[in-house]
Amino acid sequence: MTSSRTANGTQGSLLMIGELAERAGVTVRTLQYYDRIGLLTATSSAGGRRMYGRDDLLRLQQILFFKSLGFPLDEIRNHLIGRSYDNNLVDEFVRQRDILAEQVERLSNVVKQLDTVVVELRSGREMTFQRILAILHLMKEGNPYDFAIRYIGDGQLAEIAGRFGSNEAAQHITERISDLTSEAQSLYLAAANPGGPDAQDLARRWWDIVRDFTGGDEGLLAALMSAGMDVDNWPDHTANTREVVKNFVGPALEVYLRQIGFKLPEVEEQEHD
Repeated sequence: MTSSRTANGTQGSLLMIGELAERAGVTVRTLQYYDRIGLLTATSSAGGRRMYGRDDLLRLQQILFFKSLGFPLDEIRNHLIGRSYDNNLVDEFVRQRDILAEQVERLSNVVKQLDTVVVELRSGREMTFQRILAILHLMKEGNPYDFAIRYIGDGQLAEIAGRFGSNEAAQHITERISDLTSEAQSLYLAAANPGGPDAQDLARRWWDIVRDFTGGDEGLLAALMSAGMDVDNWPDHTANTREVVKNFVGPALEVYLRQIGFKLPEVEEQEHD
């Protein structure tokens, strides 16, 4: 290692290109390429050798971080902060942490949605064109009850697609469902009475969503009821939601529907994996 003056005028330690490549876990050829395209320009010593200082090392760390996430080099160039890191270093690592957290959340959601696909495939149900499209749509929208597709027939899926075909319409109802689910979880954790005013207000709004979603189709309503009655067989990733629905939302809806005199259609018992 050579001690010298860095490009920004501060005293520090410089690394030769081979040393930096070894410590960073990249090849010399990679660093030479980054230098050639102006992504990571070396600080040259008096002898003409490529030398790298602290700022260069931190810039390389950024490059490798974004590269690990699949960003192309042209895009990485736009994400890099300037050469003066002293005031921005904490902010930069916080930014990288936040980006990783978003990636983790996105991948977690993808895993949950893929669970839906696996359940469908294991059920032995024929994967028709309409059903594949519905699964893809649910994977994109992130509906917390996406697994309920296993209870819905192809004809009903086509009818749903006709009414919620646009991304805006589908996203709107997904947001309503997610918001009500979060509210139900809060009430449940607060030990609210399913027959109390707060729970009954939630049940009313929950039933409004059910009516909007089913559009008066009794067959679709029966399919959703079948999903609700089969709560013990919901996928593992719904454990928290499953508990809330079984012990709070379900009882609250029973009270509400009894009060408004609504009689639910008969539901045939079904077996699900």
